[in-house]
Parts: sequence; structure tokens; C-alpha cells
Amino acid sequence: MKPVLSEHSYTEVLAELKKKILSSRHNALITVNQHLLSVYWEIGNTILHHQFEEGWGTKVIDRISADLRKEFPEMKGFSVRNIKYMRASAKEASKTNADEGRVRRTVSVYTQDSVAILG
Repeated sequence: MKPVLSEHSYTEVLAELKKKILSSRHNALITVNQHLLSVYWEIGNTILHHQFEEGWGTKVIDRISADLRKEFPEMKGFSVRNIKYMRASAKEASKTNADEGRVRRTVSVYTQDSVAILG
């Protein structure tokens, strides 16, 4: 004869499963945000580099924005204004001689703190 599952036991198991799912979702959000912020820094840094080294004008941001939005229509964040923010952030980071590794570590701490605050 099979033992009967008590309601109390079931409720505890269900609560634990929900907790694991929420924790997994939380960790996934942190990882995605870390990667996106890193890519945004790379976009800004690349534009900044080419503007300085090759004399690209500011209109290149309009073109990059249009091309990225066309290539990734399901993604948000590639407006002209956002790409200008990416460039400005990379410029500020360059003033402190921040390399990509330091930016990634900062992004990691920032996203974990932000998700903790928002979660």
C-alpha cells in the first residue's frame, strides 16, 4: 500500500520547487544583464575608438543604430540615443583607464546589486 501524501508535505515540496525556479530565473536575469551591459560597453568603446583613430563622424551612430535595429528587430536598446549613451559611458570609462576586464567586473557587481534591489 502506498503512503498517503499529506497536504502539509505537498505544500512544503511545492514551496521549495517554486523557490528553486525563482532562484534560477533570478540567476538567469543577472547573467543576461551582465552580457548585455558588456556588449553595450563594447559597442560604445568600438565607436569611440573608430571616431578617434579613423575620424569617424557622429553620423556613424545613426547608421549603426539603423543597421543594428534592422538586424535585431526583436531587441530594444539600439536607438541613436542609447548608442550615444553607450559611447559616453565608454568615454567615461576610458578616462579612468578602465579595461574590458574591469568593466566586466563592475558590470557583474552592478547587475547583482540591481537585481537584488529590484527583486
